[in-house]
Amino acid sequence: MNSRKPKNASQEKNEKKARQISEESNPRPKLTTGDVLGIAHDEAISSRLSLMWERLAELFTKQSVVVFSSILKGSEDRIMDYLSLLFLASSKKIWLFQNELFEELYIYPGEESGFSTEANPPLFHEMLIKSKTEISKPETEDSSELNSTEEISLHENTDKEPELTVH
Repeated sequence: MNSRKPKNASQEKNEKKARQISEESNPRPKLTTGDVLGIAHDEAISSRLSLMWERLAELFTKQSVVVFSSILKGSEDRIMDYLSLLFLASSKKIWLFQNELFEELYIYPGEESGFSTEANPPLFHEMLIKSKTEISKPETEDSSELNSTEEISLHENTDKEPELTVH
């Protein structure tokens, strides 16, 4: 038995108007397919970064350096793992080091990781000191900035330290 009374035209009209007012008072943004995919993509990257950082943080509690090839052993997506490392490096949570192109990639704790960086290679510490001194240098009247028409070229000397030459 249905105890509902049949609706008359004015009741249906009132309910429709109430729904319309409710929708107007609580507007939802109209999302395109691209918006939804973009949000999903951003969430996937954030999730992947979190997972990668959790793995590395666990390893950094046991060892001072992680070898990238060891991470790849259980990897489902090597490219995304590599991209995650690049994002983590740009946020200074890790420091990446490679002796030669296409050789093993070594992952060290970065200055923003919360882990000790004492075991990092000397180059890490040299670069860190250099970046901090460059930031703290006051601008002087003598310091000249390069304008957009000047060329910069790098010449390697025998010590393998790049030498900056301005033409």
